[in-house]
Amino acid sequence: MNDIDKMDIRIYSVAVKDDNYILKNITEIYKSFKRIVGYSFIQVREFVSMDKIPELFIYDRESTLQIMKDLSLENWVKAFSAEGKIHLLSGFFKSRRQLDILNHEMFHCGVYQCTKNEPLIPKWFNEAIAYYISNNSRIDKMLSKEIIAIPFDKLKLWLKKDLLIEKCSLAYEIIKSIGNHFCNIYQAATVKDIVYDTWIKKDFDRAFIKHTSFTIDDFLEKWLNKLILS
Repeated sequence: MNDIDKMDIRIYSVAVKDDNYILKNITEIYKSFKRIVGYSFIQVREFVSMDKIPELFIYDRESTLQIMKDLSLENWVKAFSAEGKIHLLSGFFKSRRQLDILNHEMFHCGVYQCTKNEPLIPKWFNEAIAYYISNNSRIDKMLSKEIIAIPFDKLKLWLKKDLLIEKCSLAYEIIKSIGNHFCNIYQAATVKDIVYDTWIKKDFDRAFIKHTSFTIDDFLEKWLNKLILS
């Protein structure tokens, strides 16, 4: 028996009617799905301290439509995390990127566990690492030019106040690029240390400096210069 076989993985089904493939084949799905969840947990645990695998909820087509309506989710959303739990919508099971999607949400749940759900980690950093772990951190060159055109002082202010997602239409492209740059320089252990020290000291900026030897502003300047030259 390997480590994955020993893992406690709890999967719950959410359905309007019991007439879908997922629920009728829950036993078979659990056997194969347990392995991919286990792999995701092992990978993400390198980036953030996690005590346990988050509970997972899988949705049939009808319940997916309902929750997307209730939460105003975009049509492309295949999964989301909330309160330390992972919710997998019906589109997830048709995706060829299941492990990548799981990794993204698993990281968010790891941050939730490590910080006891205190809002200590900026949204931009949380998302940046999640996108990198999910192999979704590269951006189009044309978008790079649009990012470079944004006044740098404005960009720094948005990031400092953690308002980038609310203020900028290119927020997620910027976040992806930052995550790619950060993780190409620093190892997973650095991310893990930053998150953990932020929880202990309640100070993200201080933890960032301690483990990167750069202020956030200095790091962002180096990121932007690299983007300009790429």
